[in-house]
Amino acid sequence: MVTVVVLINLLISLLCLYVARKVWRIGRKLSKVADALTLAERRTYAVLSSAPRAITRTQGGTSQLRQRYRQLELQLQKAQEVLALTGLSQLVWQWYARRKGAQHIQHF
Repeated sequence: MVTVVVLINLLISLLCLYVARKVWRIGRKLSKVADALTLAERRTYAVLSSAPRAITRTQGGTSQLRQRYRQLELQLQKAQEVLALTGLSQLVWQWYARRKGAQHIQHF
């Protein structure tokens, strides 16, 4: 009877040892996963921590570019108006020159 109890205790001990080893391995794997996640979090923080400043700086640059673009649009519009007036004055001058030339011929 003592032999049966000792064998049962030995089997229970071996089973507990097996379970303990499995739990220990799972604990090691979980530790590695936790370390990898911590490293990923640190790297992500390092990359993204400067993002708000960069975004603010970029928005300021974009605003300045938009303002400069509006100024250039106004300058372009004025230049187009000047060119249109130049073309119109050239047409008027040609018309006037032809008309004066035609009157000059009629006087002869």
